[in-house]
Amino acid sequence: MGFQVTARDTEMLAWIGRNRLATGDQVARRFGLQRTKAYARLRGLKAAGLVRHESPVRGAGVFLATRAGLALADVDLAPATVALAMLEHDLAVVDVSILLETRMGAAVLTDRELRRDAAVADRSGVPDLVALPDDRRRLAVEVELSRKSRARVSQKLRWYTQSPDYTAVVYFVRDDRDAARINELATEAGVDRSRLVVKLLPGAATSPAPAATSAPMLEQEVVSFVAGDREDREKILAQWQARYAAQEAI
Repeated sequence: MGFQVTARDTEMLAWIGRNRLATGDQVARRFGLQRTKAYARLRGLKAAGLVRHESPVRGAGVFLATRAGLALADVDLAPATVALAMLEHDLAVVDVSILLETRMGAAVLTDRELRRDAAVADRSGVPDLVALPDDRRRLAVEVELSRKSRARVSQKLRWYTQSPDYTAVVYFVRDDRDAARINELATEAGVDRSRLVVKLLPGAATSPAPAATSAPMLEQEVVSFVAGDREDREKILAQWQARYAAQEAI
């Protein structure tokens, strides 16, 4: 028998299509597969015309769902394309999506789905992701790899933290310095800090700090922040502020 598309293959197609693109390693992590197994399934899907593989830069091959793959997975989106200028950002967003889904158990809406549902063509009109930890919480998620102007960041912070559409906003940034900048701008803008979380991207290097916190503990803190009431969120926020203050003092 030749290659047979399984139910999990269909889930992989839907996930890749919703996220725009993904590497083979990201597919393996998202679906709990060994790397060799994930690539074998992706090669089969490619041979069947359900995904295509592109290498826009050396060493950064990505898979995208074709029109046939999207139709098979019942995903009402157009085939995505690779935007070289956005590739690093798009892959970072996929890493965050994997974290939210596999470590925090949140349902995730991608920017492609959000733009389709809101009939918005411009990426800047929607968050990078929306996380739904439960039926009461709706989290806007932004992945910041480049330093935008202070005015633009402050405007977005005010909008997210005042919007009735979101319980809170989570900013994922490269390093401690970028995290401190977002926190500083949030203070200057006078935003509701109980509705803002600033977190390092998965795999980001952190500065050594006296109050070092493991990644699993940070993930649990974010879960508690999202699920808790205002008093719980304020307590966790105070812990994070103390942690960043300790890092800045080094």
